Amino acid sequence: APPPPPAIDGSAPTVGAGWAVEAAILRLHPRRITALDFAPWADSLTVSADKRGYVAVWDHDAVTTRHTARVHAANVNALAWLERGGGGAGALLASSGSDGRVRLWDAGAQATVDGDAGLLDLNPGGWVQGVTREADWLTVQGLAACPPSSPAAGCLLAGGSDGCVYVLDPRAG
Repeated sequence: APPPPPAIDGSAPTVGAGWAVEAAILRLHPRRITALDFAPWADSLTVSADKRGYVAVWDHDAVTTRHTARVHAANVNALAWLERGGGGAGALLASSGSDGRVRLWDAGAQATVDGDAGLLDLNPGGWVQGVTREADWLTVQGLAACPPSSPAAGCLLAGGSDGCVYVLDPRAG
């Protein structure tokens, strides 16, 4: 097996420095992966999303799945973590999708926490066959958590295909 790449500073990596798995293929999604992110508080906790609306939380060091759920009716476009306590305690995962929704869920409890409507729904009437026009359908492409030092800490910014940036506060209910 090839040695791990050098550290960012150019020094050689130390033995046991996070290289427990040299290579692995973990097939969690049957279709194209559309978003990936690491949990900011856990080196091995990773989240991935796909074209069919599924999000998977997994441990990339142990190469095991923790949870997979369908949270969108279409392509997941972006993922963002919201920390509610130190060390990831009570952290929430937000996702945006081509269904026009922003969803919020507790990855530890493996459940959505935003009700049926989601945190944002740009298409509250849903797709009505023969009535809804593709040109009228709105999607949510971008998603970012406001930094803890910001006056808007705990909020999300979501970018819609309508050219608007939505400020979402999950604490508002």
